[in-house]
Amino acid sequence: MAHGLDGVPLGKRIELLEDKTGKLSFDDVRAPDHAMRFRESTLDAPGFGFTHSAYWIRLPVHNTSGAQRAWLLEVAYSQLDDVTIYAPGLSGDYSARATGDFRPFNTRDVAFRTFVFSLREPAHSKNVYYLRIASTGAMNLPLVAWDSGSFLAHQPYDLGAAFFFYGIILVMACYNLCAYLFIRQVEHLHYVMFIVASGVLQFTLSGHMFQFVLPNQMVLIHQLIPLGFALSLATACYTGNAYLALQQSFPAVTRTLNWVGTVYLVLGPLTIVLPYAVRLMILGTGFAFVTLGLFGLSLYLLKHRVSRARLYTAAWGPAIIGFGVYTLRALGILSSNFFTDWSIQIGGSVQLVLLSSALADRINTMRRDLSSLNGELSKKVDALEGALTRAEDATARAEQATRVKDEFMATMSHELRTPLNAIINVPQGLLRDFPRVEAVACAHCNTTFELERGEQVTRETACPECGLSGSLEPQALQRYIGKPEHTARYLGMIERSGKHLLQMVNGVLDFSKMEVGRLDLVLEPFAAGELVREVADEMTLYAERAGVQIEFVAAAPEVQLTADPVRIKQVLINLLSNAIKFSDGSGVVRVGIESRPEACQFFVQDSGIGVAPEHFERIFSSFEQVHKGNTRKYGGTGLGLSISRSLVRMHGGELWVESELGRGATFFFRIPTGLTGKRARALSGRNKNVTASADRPQQSEELIS
Repeated sequence: MAHGLDGVPLGKRIELLEDKTGKLSFDDVRAPDHAMRFRESTLDAPGFGFTHSAYWIRLPVHNTSGAQRAWLLEVAYSQLDDVTIYAPGLSGDYSARATGDFRPFNTRDVAFRTFVFSLREPAHSKNVYYLRIASTGAMNLPLVAWDSGSFLAHQPYDLGAAFFFYGIILVMACYNLCAYLFIRQVEHLHYVMFIVASGVLQFTLSGHMFQFVLPNQMVLIHQLIPLGFALSLATACYTGNAYLALQQSFPAVTRTLNWVGTVYLVLGPLTIVLPYAVRLMILGTGFAFVTLGLFGLSLYLLKHRVSRARLYTAAWGPAIIGFGVYTLRALGILSSNFFTDWSIQIGGSVQLVLLSSALADRINTMRRDLSSLNGELSKKVDALEGALTRAEDATARAEQATRVKDEFMATMSHELRTPLNAIINVPQGLLRDFPRVEAVACAHCNTTFELERGEQVTRETACPECGLSGSLEPQALQRYIGKPEHTARYLGMIERSGKHLLQMVNGVLDFSKMEVGRLDLVLEPFAAGELVREVADEMTLYAERAGVQIEFVAAAPEVQLTADPVRIKQVLINLLSNAIKFSDGSGVVRVGIESRPEACQFFVQDSGIGVAPEHFERIFSSFEQVHKGNTRKYGGTGLGLSISRSLVRMHGGELWVESELGRGATFFFRIPTGLTGKRARALSGRNKNVTASADRPQQSEELIS
């Protein structure tokens, strides 16, 4: 016995005897005729799939130390019905301890989801342990040796993984339930049912259901696994049918999926009359066929350019891999390890996140707008691909353009949702302040009268104003009943959302112009310090709302610069906006200008979250943020820094960042001074869109901070 037992696999140190009748006793297997039938195991974690045989394990243990050793023997598979260990005593006799998932949880030496036996070895002893294992499910025999300290130290990792997987399940279930309550799309309700069924199945397969929830309900535990399979199958069919919207394009497929889902919904409880192993084989096989069928269907739709199938296909891939690995382990083809033991949970967690993202992508309010943007972007990509085909690297660059398109659509689908929701939904709230009332108008004197509830007007009714009979005609009338401050607040929300939307559209337009080389620069002389002060003053209110102060650092002496002041201002606004956003509601943002030989250097400094050095270049790429989660927290399309660097380079300058993670960032950009004469002509030669100040075109887009 080694001095340290830190999860040592014992598969290759044991001997196995198959008892096909299941009737051999402990004395039988120790008899010479059966003792000779034991065979050495060649696997770290032997597995024999679904079998009616019982298996006997013989484990020799030798304690070479001069002290008594306490250790733990784990049978690391939770779905075993009967596990009995025969441990030798000091006098040479054997005592039996029996446990298993068909026995109460308190029969276990250690309260754990798998089967752990507490053992002691006298000093300088040689002992032989026997285990008898029988199960109606899969026969997997991963034996592991532990010191008690190592076993306890390992538990936070095991529980951490469990909490992570089940936390994802809980979060996704709550998220989709809230989505259903808000937008009433039935696919979200079906998906919540699928998440719950899959979660119960995974919770049971891992042994946590027996350990934490139903420690003495052995029969119920055995029913939960087939029922979890059946309910997961049914809800998977319903969810796929609703999400992929196959009713009109593929009505036969719709009917088939609904029929299969209903069959499994009914078949799950009915299979209770069948043997447990047969139930698992039937439902497990059905699970494989249904998941592969849904995956194949999504591939077919993806081939026919059905955009909604993209995330659906990506979601089912990890789930199929996880289920396949788990099945191969259950059949004894793969050995037991962390990945094979948790394969269903890993694949299922990835699937839940991706399917939730796929469902969120189908919000109705975004369909028309995303379709329009996709059409415009597709035209630009097609034009770009047509030009790139004439180059030697046409194929590689076309693939890059497609990747940029996908990233752009993924980012914009999130960024456009918030302002468009406000622009579409807030007016609905305003309209409730203008209810429609019943009224009549006199055709003779043009006087309008509002009718009381239940009041009727006939042709003989006389006009109260002019007294003429038969002149009153029904008329639709709307009345304002709202509060001005509420109406003003709603209109302000619409205005801010519209400006935010216009800002993103301006960014896309600028990026598009740069891509095709049509962005104009108009050079004119101006005082750089005054421009910086003007931008700082304009951004002060925005900064105060975000809880941030702006500090302007003036240049001495004043720097005169010949450049495009509108575009320099745009760069400063982009940098200040980022600095304010990533300051997390506190601190000071410094903006200023420094004089350098033959150049004017601007800087924007914040004390926010900072940027790691390995990401310095990445943040200047189009549609990029260092962490994708920042898009949701801080917003943005990932174009601001890319556009800013391009504008600076069009002036013959450069933009860069200096930062440490967690200690803020300072962005610098340098513009050459004296861009008149020879240098201005040289710049004009590189950029065909540089013009004189007198030829400045009228600005059609508004720069919004």
